[in-house]
Amino acid sequence: MANSREGRRIRRWLLTLALSAVALSANYVYRFRFRYSELNFRFYWDWTTQLRAGVAPWRPQADIVYTPAFVEALVPLTWLKPAHAWLVWQFLQLAAFFAAVLLLARELGPLASRRATAALGVVVLLLPYLLAGTIYVGSGVPLLLLLVTLAWRLARRKRSGWAGLMLAGATVLKVYPACAAGYFLFRRRYRVVLWSALWTLVLVALTNPRYWLAGLWGASRALGQRDMYAQERALSIAMNLYAVTSERHFYLAALAAAAACLIASAAYATLKAPTGAEADGIVLGLWLAVSLLLAPVAWPHEIALLMPLYLYAADILLQRYRMVPVAARSLLLAGAVGIVVPYYSSPARSLHLYFFALVAQYLGGCWLVAGPGWRAEPASTGQRPVVPWGEAAGVGASRPPRSGGPSNSEAGR
Repeated sequence: MANSREGRRIRRWLLTLALSAVALSANYVYRFRFRYSELNFRFYWDWTTQLRAGVAPWRPQADIVYTPAFVEALVPLTWLKPAHAWLVWQFLQLAAFFAAVLLLARELGPLASRRATAALGVVVLLLPYLLAGTIYVGSGVPLLLLLVTLAWRLARRKRSGWAGLMLAGATVLKVYPACAAGYFLFRRRYRVVLWSALWTLVLVALTNPRYWLAGLWGASRALGQRDMYAQERALSIAMNLYAVTSERHFYLAALAAAAACLIASAAYATLKAPTGAEADGIVLGLWLAVSLLLAPVAWPHEIALLMPLYLYAADILLQRYRMVPVAARSLLLAGAVGIVVPYYSSPARSLHLYFFALVAQYLGGCWLVAGPGWRAEPASTGQRPVVPWGEAAGVGASRPPRSGGPSNSEAGR
């Protein structure tokens, strides 16, 4: 009877969270419903309209930094009026975002469980800061998040070919998600990396290699413009380094050193991380953070890509807060504050707080999975032995494996 009451209470909380998320999202879509003629969607519309008319937007003097695959994927939107296309695009992105969140939460166990409900509650609390900017500019980041999440889940279930296709899809749409291949490489899922490379070549061939070559030239011109980098809302290392130096040689050397340190630290954390869905998801989030930090340009509306890091770090902090190293939880909490404060404060944005928040979240995630060892609390009965958290506290310890797929302990190897 007690379990039945608890189950009903958890389901009520889930329903409340779902309704809150829907209400917040609907509010943003309604508030920004007239932005179909503003950035970034106006660019999408112009480019796809040109392409549909037989004029390739990738020309020597064009400043387009989006891939041919991205633009061609949006051509069907030009069959509608701009205002209607904007709404369709927004609902597609919202559907992709929530589908990715649910897929990630499902790895923690049944959605109607206390831990999954608690982790989803944190997502809803952060929703305004993760989703408002994405809807405001009409970004396609949620679609990238869904594709990378599908690649991650499929790889955990030994479906390397399909996982490679999902990762390749994200790569040809925006390029920088290719950094997620580092997760698969250092988790020793080499087949996914190989399949992803093969599928990427196929997708590039299907979207006209000549467009890709012209697009690289146009992107190099656009990325060479000084005003693109002098932005206080910038996330990437390249943009923030540019804000403090005008010496080209120092800039390039510092950028190369920062990139090497990022990749080395992410690789170390990946190799040291324990098995289990929590650690595996955090490691994926670390490589997505690397992708934003190493991208030539990255903005706050792209923070939604870090959902695996937020969700699984929140689960660990909520379940075993006192067991988490102080440095790790301090960095993660500081990073969360760092994406909330500039949402309300222009002076905070002028301090490049978004960038420092992303760095803090990345370092906190690395410390969490690869830092000084900490151990899960024993069960209240005293019967259960104390073992490393990644083996005992992962999702595989909380529920039996589902039929038709491997257990989490197997999939995390």
